[in-house]
Formats: sequence, C-alpha cells, structure tokens
Amino acid sequence: MADSTRPFELEVVFSDPYKRTALFIDNGRAFFGLWRPPQIALDGDEERIRIPLGMEGSLDIIAQITLGDRAFWRAIAQVNKIDYPLEEVKVGDEIIIPKLERVRAAYQQTGGRATS
Repeated sequence: MADSTRPFELEVVFSDPYKRTALFIDNGRAFFGLWRPPQIALDGDEERIRIPLGMEGSLDIIAQITLGDRAFWRAIAQVNKIDYPLEEVKVGDEIIIPKLERVRAAYQQTGGRATS
C-alpha cells in the first residue's frame, strides 16, 4: 500500500508567489504545501450547542456568533469530525465549540489564519 502522505510536485500556474508546491494526500483529503489542519486541544469544558432551526449546515455563521470569525468554521468542523457541513449538520445536532484561545493557538502553529 502506498504512503498516503507522500508529497508530489504539482504545477500551479494561476498563483503568483507559488509556482510549484507539494500536494499531500491524507485519508482522502488533499493539502497543498506544508499546511495541515490545526490540532485543537480540547479540555472537556468547551461550550456545546444544539443546531437551531435555520442554521443547519451553517458552521460559518455559528463560528461568527460563537468565535467572532466566520473563518473558524473549519475549527468547529474539525473538532466535531464534520467533513461536509451542508450535509452533516442538522437541526438538533449537538456540536462542540472549541475555545477561541485554543483555536487561535492551533492556527498560529500551523500557519493558518488567526485573527486578533
């Protein structure tokens, strides 16, 4: 079986600063360069919310309300092991909201976007 995290070169012609970059495939997901999804530490006392009517599939709005930044929807998805929010996040589902300081710390360690 082939190594699923082995990089290979891919020509990216539409990007100015990065003409060539490595593409990593890990468990069916592709990542460019060295960036990996942040590993957000949970300590067990994170906020848990139920998805209300009208918010199904809207992790970006939930991230804006709870963490102050829509871009952190991926952090919520990652800690809840959600791959396809539009399909998997249903009314009444309980999800974990990671602590903002831990999300920021994890994104800073991996080079992801972290707002102040």
